[in-house]
Amino acid sequence: MSETLYKNRNFITLSTLFSFFLLGSVLFTYGLENIGFYVNWIIGVFFIAISLLYIFFIKQKIKKSILYSWILLLLWIPLVLLLTPFARDISLHLTYTIITVFYVSYSVLIVNYLLGSNKRFVGTLFLLNVFWCLINIIFLILYIFGYLNYYGDEQFSGIFINRNQFALITTILFFFNLNNKKYFQRKAFLNLLLITDIVLIFSALSMKGFLGLFLILFIQYWEYIKRIRKWPVILILSIFFLGIILIDNPIKVRFDRFILVYKNPKSLKISESAYERSWLFKEGLKLTRKHLATGVGVNNSRYFLVTPYDKLLEERGQKEKGSLGSYSHCNYIEMLLNGGILGFILYYTPIFLILFSSLKSSLHDKTFRTIYVLLFYKLFLDIAMVSYFDLAHTLILAFSFVLYFKKKYNEPQYD
Repeated sequence: MSETLYKNRNFITLSTLFSFFLLGSVLFTYGLENIGFYVNWIIGVFFIAISLLYIFFIKQKIKKSILYSWILLLLWIPLVLLLTPFARDISLHLTYTIITVFYVSYSVLIVNYLLGSNKRFVGTLFLLNVFWCLINIIFLILYIFGYLNYYGDEQFSGIFINRNQFALITTILFFFNLNNKKYFQRKAFLNLLLITDIVLIFSALSMKGFLGLFLILFIQYWEYIKRIRKWPVILILSIFFLGIILIDNPIKVRFDRFILVYKNPKSLKISESAYERSWLFKEGLKLTRKHLATGVGVNNSRYFLVTPYDKLLEERGQKEKGSLGSYSHCNYIEMLLNGGILGFILYYTPIFLILFSSLKSSLHDKTFRTIYVLLFYKLFLDIAMVSYFDLAHTLILAFSFVLYFKKKYNEPQYD
């Protein structure tokens, strides 16, 4: 495809605006904790229904990229349904299973629609980034001047309540626009967007966002780094990280608190995030060993992982007794708890197979580099995030899988 395709702004078409509405209305609302959350369900279900009617009654044929991606991403679902009798709370178990199926189905279908035209794909991601930056910069200004106080942990998280979800979406938008930078003749505005993304990621004080940004940039530019002299790059990175480690700043403070988990855990308060995550990780591992064959049910780990701080709040009467605790905050542990060792294998095996296949194929086709960067990032995030029912993570997987099978089976770029 010619790299001049988008140089005259002709990628802003009706098709682009439609896909921007479909993806943006869902992506911008799923992280809310108000009635806006249900917007993504209404639009998502409508889009799934229309897509399936089109596939089965108009085209009367389903693409391999859709079918294989959908099957592999939901490979673990039949097993957890069979394990339903072992769930601590069957209602919660089935609810989050349905959420997972919904997000996977929506993600696979919307990604397939976006990839039906490279013009549509680039334009949609560009518009998403423009609106994302615009809305969240306004929120950041209001936050700085003290007009926003709805954040649960008093840390900035844009339009979302969870700063890690916010940082993840910002990082992914940054990656896609950076990856497609070649299609824009006037790069000044796009560069401004990318800089704004970085500002938002740092403003959220999310270690996952910060490390993910570095990881993506490192992998993205590794081939370029190999071609130039290494020492200037190493020197610049060393100065950057020394600055973060030695100079007082919010990121250094958060990093220091997590280091104490290993150096001096007794010095941490039981209400601190670092202590809670360490406790959840250790107790989550213990729980997996007790239920390695069947797990405890999808999202049912919350019945078992009640932190010391939550128990203290119950004793003080500040929290209702018998309230649900928290999940493990590690997707690897959570998948073991959702469906046991077999559920874990069924979930992660397809991801690793496509990752390794993309690594080999990337020597001949740069498209596969995009796939392995995203999958590596997702696997990295899974260390400290629960992602199986999260829309942003599901979109990462769906994009990687659909694009992989499109390339493998030489499906046409345009419908």
